Amino acid sequence: MDPGGQFRLGFGAALSQVGTSVMLGGGASSMQVRFVGAPERTVLRFPGSHYATLDLSRTLDVVRSARGALTGIEAMPGLVPLIEAVQEAERDPEIAALVVRVNALGMGLAEVEEMRDVLARFKASGKLLWVHVDRLDLPTAYLASVADRVLMHPMASVVLTGVAEEKTYLRGLLDRIGIQPQFVAIGRYKSAMETFERTGPSDGDREQTRAMLEDTWSRLLGEMARARKTDQPRIESAFRRGVFTPGQAMDIGLVDELAEHDQLRPLLEKFLARS
Repeated sequence: MDPGGQFRLGFGAALSQVGTSVMLGGGASSMQVRFVGAPERTVLRFPGSHYATLDLSRTLDVVRSARGALTGIEAMPGLVPLIEAVQEAERDPEIAALVVRVNALGMGLAEVEEMRDVLARFKASGKLLWVHVDRLDLPTAYLASVADRVLMHPMASVVLTGVAEEKTYLRGLLDRIGIQPQFVAIGRYKSAMETFERTGPSDGDREQTRAMLEDTWSRLLGEMARARKTDQPRIESAFRRGVFTPGQAMDIGLVDELAEHDQLRPLLEKFLARS
C-alpha cells in the first residue's frame, strides 16, 4: 500500500517492479523534470549574458511508459530530452550560466550519475553552473556537488542518509496460492530467481549486496569530497550525523550560500558582472 492508498502488485505488465532496486537515501520515488527552454535575459547587456534554468523541483511518481496507465499516473519523459536541452545550452553562445533548481530528486542511482555527468560537461565548457536546493539529501548533495556554487533555501530540510537496496520476495505468496517455483542456479552468487524461491536473501546474495553497497557508498563520498574540495572523512561524518540545519550544512562545506528563490537572479547577475 503506497501513501496514496493504491495497492500495487508486481505481476504482469508491472513485473519489472519485482526484484532489486538501488535507492539513494531511501527517499520517495518522485520526480519531474522541466527545462525552461527560452533563456532568460539578465539586466546585463553584453553578449553571453543570458542564463538558462533547469527545474527539477516538482514531483511525479517515477512510473514510466505503459506502467503509468496501471497506476493512473501519466508517464514522465526520460532523461534524453533533458540531456539534449543541457547540451543545447552548452552550445548556445548567448548562455553564460545554467541554474539548476532542485527540491525532491527522485532519481535512481544511474539517472543521478548520468545527470551529474551531463552537468559536469556543461561546467567543463567554461560556463557557470549553479545549483539551488530546497532539500538536501544524498541524491541532491551528490548532484549538486558538481556545481561551481551550491545555494540552499534558508528554510530547507537537511536529511542525509546512506545507500540501501530493496528487494521483493514472493515465495510466501506463491506458497499460499499453490505455485511451486522451479529454477536452477549454478553458483553461490546466482540470485536472480531468489525473488520467487525464497522469503529472504541467501548468504551469497547478502555478501554481494553488501560489497556493492559499500563500493557505491565509498565512490559517491569520494566524488563529492573531490568536487567540494574537502576530505572524504569530513563528508562521511556529516552523513553519519544525519539531520542538521542549512547553516550547519554550509559550515560543513556541502553548501556555499543560503538564498531564497527570488535572490537567485540578482546574485547571478552580480556574479556575471564581476566575471
